[in-house]
Parts: sequence; C-alpha cells; structure tokens
Amino acid sequence: MVALGHYYNEQGQSAFRVFAPERQSLALLLEAGPQTLPMTRQPDGYWTLSHERLPAGTLYVTVHRPRLD
Repeated sequence: MVALGHYYNEQGQSAFRVFAPERQSLALLLEAGPQTLPMTRQPDGYWTLSHERLPAGTLYVTVHRPRLD
C-alpha cells in the first residue's frame, strides 16, 4: 500500500505523497516560516517530497498553478 499525505519515511524524515497526474507543478506550503517546497513528479502521477522531520500538528497545503488549456 502506498502512503499518501504526510508520513515519516524509513530515515525518520517527513515525507509527502500526493496523486495529481494532471498537474504540471506542485509544491508544499508550510505554514511555519512560511516556506514553499517544490515537489518532484513521479512517472506514475504521484508527487513526492522528503524534508527534515516536522513536528506533529505542522500545518501545510499543496499549491499548484492552474491549468491554462
């Protein structure tokens, strides 16, 4: 089973996975900071990101550019 959203990976980092096959770009906006982190598109339509471990309760949203077609 593939983890979605926020989870801790095997290295103890915060990891994120989002399914968005139609998007051309996707980033994670952390409320603390604020800080925007670009996500990496995978061939299967998932977007991923690993980051230093975030404390429980850290607020975040995914952001993307709207499609123009």
